[in-house]
Amino acid sequence: MFTVAICLFTSGGLLLLKARRFGRAAYISGFAALYVAGYFIDLINAAEYSGKSYLYDLLFAVLQVAALSAYLFLNQRVKKFLVD
Repeated sequence: MFTVAICLFTSGGLLLLKARRFGRAAYISGFAALYVAGYFIDLINAAEYSGKSYLYDLLFAVLQVAALSAYLFLNQRVKKFLVD
């Protein structure tokens, strides 16, 4: 899972550098997949956290993905770069 997340994150970054249409979605998907991979790593290693810690981690992840999405999809400079 971690390898898939890294590949998706890297390919999204490369697509953004090349100003491709699906670069934003791939980058955000890779970013979110890194959080999911982190939870799988915790499960594999049998790390124990309180429910409150998972809630804060999830809230932090959602806020970061929302902020990144807002920047990549709502910023006029990014839109202009990806359209031109």
